[in-house]
Amino acid sequence: PPLRPAAAAAASAAGIAASPHPLTEEPHEIFVRRYSAATRPWVGFHFDRSSLTMNVALSDDQGLEGGALLAIVGGEVVRCDRAEGTATLHASTLLHAVTRVQGPAARYSLILFYRQICPAAAHRLVECSVATMDLLYPPEEGSYSCDACGDSRRELEEQGCRSMWHCAAGCEYDLCGVCHDVGLADGVEYVSVR
Repeated sequence: PPLRPAAAAAASAAGIAASPHPLTEEPHEIFVRRYSAATRPWVGFHFDRSSLTMNVALSDDQGLEGGALLAIVGGEVVRCDRAEGTATLHASTLLHAVTRVQGPAARYSLILFYRQICPAAAHRLVECSVATMDLLYPPEEGSYSCDACGDSRRELEEQGCRSMWHCAAGCEYDLCGVCHDVGLADGVEYVSVR
């Protein structure tokens, strides 16, 4: 069933969109999540480590006891009832959870993460000049690219990119200035060093 009108309006204001959605990029991670009373009964409120998450219901919420997708929207808990095949797209900044599954049925979701941010939440990105990036990634060894848009060092240089955002913990996660500026890495602490 579709979202109730009030819930749909609140979800829209929080950046949640019901399918279909015209995504044109490849997800960086795809997996199926199973919730059941005997295995993984619930997940508490959390943020994802990707800029965008698509959650596709592989089972109908109507046939379950519990297992509801919840989101905090405008300071209120919103229940997102979904039919099998319904996709929910949300930003990583949306706090969300799944309620405890009770009874014999299981809840299945297909999860797709888009626009990866640094996979270690405790890491931070630092702004580095192109000269610094060349020291970190020597051109003769393959150089670097933006992990959000995929542009290579050469493409970024042609676009006038003067700096990159690099994971300070050394996990080799990098964003170009444009992707950083449009907020593809929401939720990561930024500092600037030259």
